[in-house]
Amino acid sequence: MTDADITQARDRLVAAKTRANEATARYQELSGRLGETRDQVRKTEAEVKALQEQVAQLTSMLEARAVAAYKKGFDLGSLRRLIGLGTLESDGNRGNVYMDAVLRSDDRHLRQVSTARDDLEVKRAQLAEEAEVLRRTTEAAATEKKRIEAALAAAEAEEKKLVEQKQAEDRARAEAAARALEEAKAEERSRTASSGGTRQLISPPPGGMVCPVQGAVSFTDTWGASRSGGRSHKGVDMMARSGTPLVAIANGTIIRSSSSDSGLGGITLWLRDDSGNTYFYAHNRSNAVGSGARVSAGQLVGYVGNTGNARHTAAHLHFEYHPGGGGAVNPYPLARSLC
Repeated sequence: MTDADITQARDRLVAAKTRANEATARYQELSGRLGETRDQVRKTEAEVKALQEQVAQLTSMLEARAVAAYKKGFDLGSLRRLIGLGTLESDGNRGNVYMDAVLRSDDRHLRQVSTARDDLEVKRAQLAEEAEVLRRTTEAAATEKKRIEAALAAAEAEEKKLVEQKQAEDRARAEAAARALEEAKAEERSRTASSGGTRQLISPPPGGMVCPVQGAVSFTDTWGASRSGGRSHKGVDMMARSGTPLVAIANGTIIRSSSSDSGLGGITLWLRDDSGNTYFYAHNRSNAVGSGARVSAGQLVGYVGNTGNARHTAAHLHFEYHPGGGGAVNPYPLARSLC
């Protein structure tokens, strides 16, 4: 394998991750719009319901007055036609003069019914428009979700190919080094030199921190982005295929591990590192460790999912960073430096 082959493979990996990041950015924007539109639809539905109740109340009141007028001998059919309730046989044309007075006194209520009905139609039309916007936005989000999954799959395949190529190269180098060492030993023995044992020291892997998602992942800076219910985003959403391993970002202790798919975060866990910083993993498909477990950086702690209020979105890790165990700060710079 030539240097040019490695460069091309790395370029393809970068391109695949770029596509995933671009799709993730579009998906995050659409998710925010979805939340705002759903809130507006709920608000308009409540307004429609209130107007329906107002129309029913006013209509019921005028019906009651019509019945009272009928009992006193007035033209109920005329009154019902005026308030839009249809026709009804009357017992004659009694008391028309007084009937006019009743109708004039109810003119304000009749206008209220008419206004309420007009408002109701306007709100119904508004609700229909908002529902259509919601439908189109949902479809667009679903399309971006598929693009993310395809881009992540491509990145994952390219990364796997690159790793396999690197491993093959490492094996080839190791074999060449071993052959060279044996040749050197043979030459040394042929010179009958003393052979004091040579010991090779291998350094342990460095400590520090690792990316919490072990696999193809894409994410953008969505700190502070709007969310449903008037909330703002307090983390970074790291998009990855469902079931991708989640690992401890640093050496520390699992201070809380929830296996219940409930609340906004669904299945979650909290990790406190040895320096007192805490990290929140949410929407997990499942956790691999329990509360109180001691973990090392890179150790498996769970799997990417879409539990909680993410059940209708693409699988991802909602990741939060709390320096010193305090309030959340934007975790994007930390995640970008590690992943």
